Formats: sequence, structure tokens, C-alpha cells
Amino acid sequence: MNAEQTVSAEQATPIDLHKQGCNGFPQAQATVLCDTPDLRVSVCCDDKHLYVQAILWNDDDDSVGKSDDGREIGDWSQLVLDLDADQKNTPQVDRSYALNPWPSHPGLRYTIVVSENGTTGLLPDSMGRGAIEYVDDAGGRRSRVDSFLIPLDEIKREPGDEIRLAYWGSSVLPKATLNSVGFESPGTYYSFSLPKDKFHTLKLASIAGKIDASQVPDPRSEQSAEPEKIVANPPLGEAPPEVVAADWLNTDAPQSLAGLKGNVVVVEFWATWCGPCVAGIPHLNELQSKYRDQGLRILSFTDQDRETVESFQQKTKAPIEYTVGLGSKLFKTYGVSGSPHAFVVARDGKLLWHGHPASDECEAKIAEALAQK
Repeated sequence: MNAEQTVSAEQATPIDLHKQGCNGFPQAQATVLCDTPDLRVSVCCDDKHLYVQAILWNDDDDSVGKSDDGREIGDWSQLVLDLDADQKNTPQVDRSYALNPWPSHPGLRYTIVVSENGTTGLLPDSMGRGAIEYVDDAGGRRSRVDSFLIPLDEIKREPGDEIRLAYWGSSVLPKATLNSVGFESPGTYYSFSLPKDKFHTLKLASIAGKIDASQVPDPRSEQSAEPEKIVANPPLGEAPPEVVAADWLNTDAPQSLAGLKGNVVVVEFWATWCGPCVAGIPHLNELQSKYRDQGLRILSFTDQDRETVESFQQKTKAPIEYTVGLGSKLFKTYGVSGSPHAFVVARDGKLLWHGHPASDECEAKIAEALAQK
């Protein structure tokens, strides 16, 4: 049994999950968004919380497997929130909540939309609670239960507001990817693939009584290991750390900031499993093409190896036209906790800006740096 994926403490006697929720979820008062032989997703709220509970009826196994690039990955899920219900990604408004995105990141995390195709990295400081558990049902089987409890204050909504939402869940064993909106794909897909126009529309309406937040587990509080020390991003106005990689794509020789001094360099961090990173590849290709003759060079770093990246490009037909550093350990050196993240280095070798590469500000800072001779 995984330490990061807990079993419900409600198991003195099995409960009837078809009629009841667990962890204080008031199933009798909930709105059922999706109800199939594989998945039920229900939602309710009081005046302080949005509570979503998904039951994956045929998932009784908490095994950890391997991602496409060889990392440990367990059962995990995401709740995607279109908070202004406009069927588009609205920066600084819409967000997604994840449960157990990696075995080392148990419990509830979230990302915030920062552009049409970009989000922040995973953030751990939600005031909500949530967990993935495996619960004995009165019907004689064991099923997976995903619980998301989100404070309305955190998403800046209140009863009476209308939102749109969708659930996406991944299971290692049995191998399955499920969603609440009926989306189908022949291959691997993630929550960002779910069509916004298929999301569920929900008017937030308070139930009778109060949701007891203390009944919802929060594995984040149960981690006994000391948290990894956070490394700060390199300071603006100073030379950032030199770049290094184990291998390179789209170049005949290893690259360095020292060797590129006099150019404007974008140092970007990404991964093949990161949806916003993949969505941003055409934009970076466009920037490199648009500004290359003026002196722009893009160096994009991943800790993944050549085989993984080349396989990704073949499967997705997503050509990368700029230089890629493979097997790089620069993420920690640059204080990068979430991908994608970009740093703009001016012609004098000093850091001018850092942030999301898909933002308008990124291109504006590139143009500003190129204008400086």
C-alpha cells in the first residue's frame, strides 16, 4: 500500500457508496454530474465550500507505475474549473485542482491559468483539502474515491454564482483514463484535452446544513519528511547561473550563456508530460523565427532524455525548432518549481525578466532586450 494514498478511516463497517458519500460528503443532497458503470461524479456546496466527489467503481488498486518518461506515477486526478463559465481559459480566474499529481506530492494541489495556453506550476498552499482513497463498499467490492473540498473564498465565488467544471482521472491498475464529460480519445489524453463546451454547468446552491471540512483527509499534513528547501529564482539585474545539459538537440555543440553573450537568450524549462509546455511549443517556434535575425536564441531545458523527447516528437508531430538541453539538472539551480518557466537574459548577460513563456510580457521583454545594443 502506498504511504501517499490512504485508506478511509470510515471502515468500521462498509458503507453503501451508491447511496452515501464518504468523508462527510452529503450524497443525498448532491448534484450528480456523471453516472456510468465506471465513474460517478457528484457535487454540492454550502456557503463556504465547493465539494466534489468522484467514485471510480472499478479501481481498487493503488499501485504505482511508470510514466512515459520513466518516472513513478500513481493514481491521480484533476478537477478543471471554468470559474467565469465563459468556455475559455481566463487568466488569473480559472484554475485546476489536482489530487496526488506525483507520489511525492500527495493530496490537493492547484494551478492557475495565466494565458490562453499557460498555467502556473503546481501550487501546494490551497486552504482546501482532498485525497484519493480506496473504500470498502457495502456491495462487497472496493472502489476508489476522489474527494476535492475547495473553499469558495479561494476561488472567489459564492452561492448563486454559475461555474463550469469537469473531472479527469487516471488509474495505473486497471489502466484507465476517465472523465465526466464523455470525451473519448484513442490514445493518452490529459485534462487540458477536455472540450470546454462539454463542461458541466453548475449553479452554486447551498445545501441544508454545513459541510464538515475536518472529515475530509489532507495527506499534505501527514508528510513526515522535511520539505525540500526552496531555491530562489536568480535575481534580476545579475548574471544567472551558467546552463548545462547532458545532451543536446538542434545544435552541433553544447551551448553556454558565456558563448552566447551579445545575443538575447531565453532559458526555458519544460517537460513532455506538461500540457501547457506542449501547447507552448508553436509559440516558441514562432518567437525564434520572428526574432532570430535580431539576435534571439532560445535554449529549452528538460530533465528528460533524448529517447523520450524524440519519441514524443514522433508521436505528437510537434517539431521543436529551437535548441533543447536534455537530462538537465538546472531546474533546482534556477529555482523552478513548475513548468513552463522562462528567463530572458539580455545582451550583457544579465537577467532581465522571468515568468510564463506564453505571456504577452515575455515577448515584450524579448523585444525590449533586442532593442538594447
